[in-house]
Amino acid sequence: MKTALLGGAALAAVLAAGSGAQAAGFDFLNMDVVSPPAPNGFYVGIDGGWHQLYNNSISTHSSNDDATGSPFGWKLGEVHNGGWSAFGRIGYQVAPSFRVELEGGYRDLQTRSFIGSADRYPPIGLCGVGSTTTCLAPHGHFNVTTGMANGIYDFMPQYIIHPFIGGGVGAARAEVGDYGQFANVPAGDAANQTLSIKTNDVAFAYQAFAGLSYHATHRLNVDLKYTWLETSDFRFRTVGSGDLQPGSFRGHYRDQTLTLGVRYAL
Repeated sequence: MKTALLGGAALAAVLAAGSGAQAAGFDFLNMDVVSPPAPNGFYVGIDGGWHQLYNNSISTHSSNDDATGSPFGWKLGEVHNGGWSAFGRIGYQVAPSFRVELEGGYRDLQTRSFIGSADRYPPIGLCGVGSTTTCLAPHGHFNVTTGMANGIYDFMPQYIIHPFIGGGVGAARAEVGDYGQFANVPAGDAANQTLSIKTNDVAFAYQAFAGLSYHATHRLNVDLKYTWLETSDFRFRTVGSGDLQPGSFRGHYRDQTLTLGVRYAL
């Protein structure tokens, strides 16, 4: 819901900015720009917005097995259906319709749950410390930093509002910190109460994106962009308080992001 609201607000901002462009030479009938786009060369950009995990969770499996001989399969879920994101870019306009760039990004998430199916052998996940009859959310975060090399194709760059598509590859670093007590531990197993996750890991990442660009001035563009990001498996090392040690959990990260940003040609 928040992603949809952000998208509507961002699109409204772009269109509102476009409504004042007539004095700058915008032909509403032909959707054309009287002055040409910025020349080929370097540019810088910043973006901010909202993001959320695909299905609001990351599916994981443990390196150590439970008492039945199967790995623990728990999903790490996010709080409030997403978090904020911020990006910085430096790029080069190779041709009017093609550019390349290096992008650094940060995505913030707070952990809502880390739990599996109720029909599995206990424990089935983590609760917040102090939970009794109700399984409170564990305390924690899951933040991802990315470094990507992108290629972008601009359709009809001579128009004041034009679409673009692109993709990139790079690396993602996850910083995970979670702490909770085991859910439904077997009776009499009081020593096996808590599990902590405090680790970071780096994985291969790739992304695809599409958006609209508004040519505000000769050198300034406003970009509205949707991005899909996916990584190879991250590994999350855990430490239990007793002899119940699930080991490391592995799972790959899938995320969608909606941003609004500015790009300035140098």
